[in-house]
Amino acid sequence: QIGINMNLAPVLDVCPEGEGFFMEKRSLGDNPQVVSSLACEVINTFQSGGVAACGKHFPGLGAAKLDPHMQLPLVTRSMEQMRKIDLFPFQRAIAAGIAAIMTSHTLYKDWDAHTPATLSKRILTDLLRTEMGFTGLLITDDLEMGAIENERTVPTAALMAFSAGADVILICHQHDKVRLTYDLMRTAFSAEQIPTQRLDESLARVDAVQRRFT
Repeated sequence: QIGINMNLAPVLDVCPEGEGFFMEKRSLGDNPQVVSSLACEVINTFQSGGVAACGKHFPGLGAAKLDPHMQLPLVTRSMEQMRKIDLFPFQRAIAAGIAAIMTSHTLYKDWDAHTPATLSKRILTDLLRTEMGFTGLLITDDLEMGAIENERTVPTAALMAFSAGADVILICHQHDKVRLTYDLMRTAFSAEQIPTQRLDESLARVDAVQRRFT
């Protein structure tokens, strides 16, 4: 009634208890089925009330020890474990019609050992879009977090994230970084470093969520 139409929740990360993982106090549990069930209740309740839900942090931050606000974590779960544990709640959320998914600023040993998920086409496009069939809005976590900004500038990260498949870029604190990012993105489009079709796809996804939750 007051015009809020998106909530960056729920957390879909599956996190064991008592093992020192970063997401322990924010996770809905250590069982993928339980996390999925609870998360889908949240998603359905939000969205039936006109508020878009956003599941996070893809492809799963539950096995990360380090805090990505400060440092770049590494998840060493095997691809088989990730599919069975971490991807399960995201697949259920997609089936439930979740409007948006947020990326993780984390390295995944078996998916892309050199590029954080937020910047990885292999993870955002090949895995989430092509393999898992997600057609909704893909949002980055804040690019000013240490896991990203310790290694590269925010504008560079933004261009990488968009090229990898993200639709909405979060830069949550310093306006000068927003302006620099805007300038770099505009230059990249003008130079045709990014196909116009790629921009059109993201604009269409943004528009679809706005129409659905307005």
